[in-house]
Amino acid sequence: MRTKILAILFAVLTAIGGLSLFKNIKDRITPTASATETSERIRIEVDMDQYDDFDIDIDIDIDAIVKRATAHLDHSMFDGDDEHDSDSDSDVVIDETFAVSDGERLFIDVSHADVLIETGAGSEARIRVILSGTNMARARDVFHEMEYSVYKSGDELRVVSENKDRSWNNRDGNISIEIVAFIPENFNLKLTSTHGDIEIENIVGDVYVGTTHGDIEAMDIRGNTITLKSTHGDIEAALLEAGEINIKTTHADIEIETVLSDYFTASTSHSDVEIGSLSGKSKISTSHGDIEVYMTDSRGAEFQTTHGDIDVTAPSGMKANLDIQGQSVRLDKGFSFDGRIEDEKIRGEVNGGGVKFKARTTHGSISVRSN
Repeated sequence: MRTKILAILFAVLTAIGGLSLFKNIKDRITPTASATETSERIRIEVDMDQYDDFDIDIDIDIDAIVKRATAHLDHSMFDGDDEHDSDSDSDVVIDETFAVSDGERLFIDVSHADVLIETGAGSEARIRVILSGTNMARARDVFHEMEYSVYKSGDELRVVSENKDRSWNNRDGNISIEIVAFIPENFNLKLTSTHGDIEIENIVGDVYVGTTHGDIEAMDIRGNTITLKSTHGDIEAALLEAGEINIKTTHADIEIETVLSDYFTASTSHSDVEIGSLSGKSKISTSHGDIEVYMTDSRGAEFQTTHGDIDVTAPSGMKANLDIQGQSVRLDKGFSFDGRIEDEKIRGEVNGGGVKFKARTTHGSISVRSN
């Protein structure tokens, strides 16, 4: 009898079209814009003459199937070998809005947090702190221990962690914290984080950014002073424009599309420095890395590396005193040069002399090209 019933059920599923039924149930579990919310039942009458005139009525309750399938999904989605568990999630733990004015300052001093700065028009600032983790109960406990606070004091909007030096370990459950700040474009910044990336959209104001073991990315920054510092983190920017610009990192690259400044410094170690367009007096150094710079004016420059090459493109009309030394050196014939060129040294004047132009490498080549 059991075999006969199984055969009957198979025939029924074939008759009604198993795929259609499956699609119906699937749409109910994961509804789309066209899915209905009404209860559905399918009643099928089958005359099974080939099974000893055994007639059956099959009443399929779709709602019951959906409930059981959904319950199964709720309990089994994160079972097995999946690296997530059922408590994996993210929460907006702080969401505050403040009235602000152009020219005020955002101050952030936290640890183990990424920072994203977005800008736009208006007279409000919104601060959101988003907490994520594979174990949200544990993540909330750790976040509570860090004692975050967001408030406004005078003309300064502050986001601080009073217990930012708390050490983290594997038992904390892969916690991540992201601070998202939306502020007016005309705003000053002082941002400090450890073990976190910092990303800035567009700012007109004085900017100080410092992080450790994190990258810094900036679209456009314009102000009087700009300082971007990291350790073991790359620094990338589209446009930096200020009277004084200081860029520093270690064991990581520096890459900037355009620099407009009176005085520009950039330093790293065991990594490269690349400036697509540089205006202003500059000092650039690295170790065990290359330096590549395209200069648009000639207000003085100093480049230094070890175990790396230096490749500089400068205006053919620059007036400079050259002091260049490396394993091999090359000066483009596009310059009007008066001096001495040797295999490892160049000393002399370009276009009658003027600003200081110095380049040094101990284990690499130096090339100065004209534009």
